[in-house]
Amino acid sequence: MTDKNYSKFNASDFAADDFFLKWRMAADKESDRFWTNFIESNPWKKDDILSAIRIINSVRINDYQFTQDELLTEWTRINHSIKKKGVGRKRLVYTLSIASSLTLLLIVSYFSFFTKPAPDKLITVTQPGNKEIQLTLPDQSSVTFGENADIIYDQEGNITVTTAKKKELLTTGAVKGALQMNKLIVPPGKISSLTLSDGSKIWINSGTVLEFPSVFEDHQRKIKIDGEIYIEVSRNEKNPFIVSTSSFLVKVLGTKFNVSAYNEDPVQRIVLVRGSVEVKMKSGDPVKLEPDEMLSLSETGFHSEKVDVYDYISWKDGIFRFTGEPLERILTRLSRHYDVPITCDDDAKRIQVTGKLALFDDLTTVLDNITVILPVTYERENNKIIISKK
Repeated sequence: MTDKNYSKFNASDFAADDFFLKWRMAADKESDRFWTNFIESNPWKKDDILSAIRIINSVRINDYQFTQDELLTEWTRINHSIKKKGVGRKRLVYTLSIASSLTLLLIVSYFSFFTKPAPDKLITVTQPGNKEIQLTLPDQSSVTFGENADIIYDQEGNITVTTAKKKELLTTGAVKGALQMNKLIVPPGKISSLTLSDGSKIWINSGTVLEFPSVFEDHQRKIKIDGEIYIEVSRNEKNPFIVSTSSFLVKVLGTKFNVSAYNEDPVQRIVLVRGSVEVKMKSGDPVKLEPDEMLSLSETGFHSEKVDVYDYISWKDGIFRFTGEPLERILTRLSRHYDVPITCDDDAKRIQVTGKLALFDDLTTVLDNITVILPVTYERENNKIIISKK
């Protein structure tokens, strides 16, 4: 039970209160009885409580569906751990949101992001902004799409583009014997998917430029990127697949992996989901990766580590998931995704965050929920968002 004066709480206070959270996450007879009596005795607080519940409906246990007993067990374990370490009650919710395995999700209940879409379907995430996806063809003509697009090249180089509104055939095939290059520009605020002529499937993240041939040559399959992609490579032992960036080459036969290689980022990453890859950098020996391993490269060198790969590929499913990530890096990803400049002060940069962010079409909703979970505030300055630590 609690001795707090809840009659003075507003919606944010309720949403950040440990006893209120427990009631919404893993209700028992005690918490049900308390909050039912409280609402009956304080009817003027009903609107605040409903608002708090709406906030907590966007703060949910991660994609594993816990049973009621498991929720209570997990809550007890974390609560015991917090008390054992001497964490104050005022920091309980903050600790839960950034430091425990019971991660909090910023995701509205009516979105079904927990079921991963089939890989052959376009992942449509409605985004603000007027910039269009641009596909430049070998003859230097360009086609633009105002919506997220699913682009498919067949073995003859014919192109089919599907958006939410229509499906159309763009060309009638590639010229035999010629390497015809295409360029796909996916601007900030958009996501696209591409099937190459060999059947390899690529998801292209916001702010990415991808160069690729209409039909691959016999001896080699090669694409070039500036940005981030997740790729599932069709296996072909005779023709290795190469992903080229400004800093490294990734060579594979058939595998699934993510490459984040924005030229402006200080750190670039390769995350291997399945199979094997060989990474060749500008200097030094090639590095081979195993599944669930990430290679990070920067001006100071490189290192590899075991990771939860879904943290690095969840963007293709309409989610940003992160474990112990600096807030600054999360805001960089949000800035690209929503095509809005977002900065934060030095104190906020250092906050480590664990959780999930659903890619809403309303950035304000995301920011409002972040301020509930983390000790930060935000303000808009012209077309820029500035995050500050409270």
